[in-house]
Amino acid sequence: MATLRTSRARCLPLISAALLAGVFLGTPASAGGDWESVRVLKLSRANAISFTLIVAPIPTGTYLSRCSRFEIHGTLRRLEGEWPIGRSNAPSKKEHIAALEYLQSFERRGRPVNFGWIGEGFRALDPKRPCVVESRGLRVVDGAVVSYFHQT
Repeated sequence: MATLRTSRARCLPLISAALLAGVFLGTPASAGGDWESVRVLKLSRANAISFTLIVAPIPTGTYLSRCSRFEIHGTLRRLEGEWPIGRSNAPSKKEHIAALEYLQSFERRGRPVNFGWIGEGFRALDPKRPCVVESRGLRVVDGAVVSYFHQT
């Protein structure tokens, strides 16, 4: 009987470590991001999830404002680097559609909106044209619309 208790006592730390590893490895992390004020010039939707968004960054000397016009071509799809199974930090379809509707409201009003990225939120379609990018999902975070491209 003492041997059985000793075996269990020795296995408990290993089982605990395995459970903790499963929790931390199975939980997606979210890399940092940022956003900037932009004016929505045009938002075209091919369907519920595919879009072309053209914004005019408000000049601040930051990432987006190096472009007089920033063009985002996007659709909701699996993030680059994402495993086909397991949890993801990608926006859901509901979040993505809500973000598009939120952007449309700013297009109609002509007021600035905060727009940005989480991790590597965009990918240039052509390195020679860094102001024309691709997105794989949008989400509203703290009143800003952020783009996702790569699993963070």
